[in-house]
Amino acid sequence: MSAETGTSWRFSSRRLAVTMMVASWPSSSVLAPSWATAGAALRLAALIVVAIGGAAAASGFALIPLWLSPPAGSHAYAACVLALSLFAALHAGLAAVGAMLVAAQCRAGFVSASKAGALRILRLWCRFVGAAGTVVLIATYLPPWLAPA
Repeated sequence: MSAETGTSWRFSSRRLAVTMMVASWPSSSVLAPSWATAGAALRLAALIVVAIGGAAAASGFALIPLWLSPPAGSHAYAACVLALSLFAALHAGLAAVGAMLVAAQCRAGFVSASKAGALRILRLWCRFVGAAGTVVLIATYLPPWLAPA
């Protein structure tokens, strides 16, 4: 049951908003493999898209305990949802900050084909955040679906 409305897990505008924000992260992290071979302008554009997607995903994960779960003190499930969603929000936010940092380095000319260490690290971080976010969403939404009505 939802904390605010007293209804069961039905479709709502809040769920749609959170789902769209969280779903923006995998779509932006798809650009990660093309960074090392892309030209400077395309690389900068891809990094900006990843930064925006990471910020949107961080916002979406942070809104899950506020909008979609009961208060954290009411049940162990709610406390786990709070901890998992804040974990995912923190890591997606760090990926967004990392993408902005690497975009600034690319714009200043500090990233080239021979000096692409920051791009490789960011690419690995984005893949980790995508996998961790998937696990968090499964752990958050699977128990209510499996619970007897």
